[in-house]
Amino acid sequence: MSAIDLSLNGGQVAFWPGEQVQLRIGWNLPHSQDVLELSVVWRSGNEKGRELPVQYLHLSIEEAAGEWLQVIHLPHEPYSFELGEFGICWEIQVRSRALEETFRLPIVIGPESRGINAQILERSITATENLLRFSCVDCGSAISVFRAVAGDSCQCPQCGVSNLIPDQIRIKPSKSALVSVILGLIVPPVGMVCGYLIRTKNRHTPKSTDYRWGTSGAILGVAMSLVFMLLAVWLLTMPLTSGELRLGQEMAGEGIVHVEFSDGVTEVVEIGGVVCRRLVPVQGPAYFYFAVDPELKTNGLSRVFIELDYYDEKYIPLDLDYDSTDSSATMEGRYKRMDISDSLGLNEWHTISIELGDARFENRQNQGADFRIATEGGELALKRVKIKVIPTSED
Repeated sequence: MSAIDLSLNGGQVAFWPGEQVQLRIGWNLPHSQDVLELSVVWRSGNEKGRELPVQYLHLSIEEAAGEWLQVIHLPHEPYSFELGEFGICWEIQVRSRALEETFRLPIVIGPESRGINAQILERSITATENLLRFSCVDCGSAISVFRAVAGDSCQCPQCGVSNLIPDQIRIKPSKSALVSVILGLIVPPVGMVCGYLIRTKNRHTPKSTDYRWGTSGAILGVAMSLVFMLLAVWLLTMPLTSGELRLGQEMAGEGIVHVEFSDGVTEVVEIGGVVCRRLVPVQGPAYFYFAVDPELKTNGLSRVFIELDYYDEKYIPLDLDYDSTDSSATMEGRYKRMDISDSLGLNEWHTISIELGDARFENRQNQGADFRIATEGGELALKRVKIKVIPTSED
């Protein structure tokens, strides 16, 4: 029978990373005075590889035989694995100072209580690349810990003084964890799900980099989803302030509507490859009538900008009649006139811009229109009308 007997959880030898276990140390020594040194260590490489202590305890005994029970937390990483002469092996070690002998209990630490295989070796935390090494602030002894616990505290294995672990460069996240954060920014719902799955997969190693990055991806996905939802609500409820209408066979646009009256009949024509609308020639004045969307007028009309694309076909004057707040204008302001341009007969498309400071736009013109473009004889073709409203509250 061995002088010292070690067991975990009544004989269990494979565990989840970070699992809480009950350690039993039983002894039957030839003497009654001894000091037992307990350590949880991992070894890299073969039997001659380095042993790096993770936890360290002293136990003074005064009886030749007895047992001692203690609850301990196993480390979160690295995982146990073997690949030829290379690998990582975990052990519970108890050294008897009196006997000058070390008693060992090999254990396995890994996902689902088993070591990892060669196919996922690259995803494991290896012995050399992921250690932080620093000196104890009290005795100067060398301390080695895992980068995943950077920023926490640990006890020096020699003097027992608490040391703050330096927050040095941490382990790089896996590609999937990195992708979850990126997706959280550009495709929030997908990033949220990916981050949650990675976080769940690494739930037994909460200090691992992938766990943290997965959590970040999930939180970022939720946050960005809320941002996009609020932005969509804002865009949907934002008041309309401009409108544009393209005149052709099928008139397309929003914020402005073309209406016809007996003195404003139009037809679809093609001029220079451009489909547009032209007034049907008549004797006397003819008009293009337009009505403004009520939503554009909800918050008042401080200023209005109108933009027209017309074809300069013959030498004729162009005027704008608009529904105005000026009661002294024609028909109590319904048809206040403004000279806007002269068509010079250059046979090309022109754009003109107009600014109105006293627009009323209460649909008081013919056919419920708010403004009209006037010309003599109907020799006028338009392809586009644009309007922008500055609400009273923003002036």
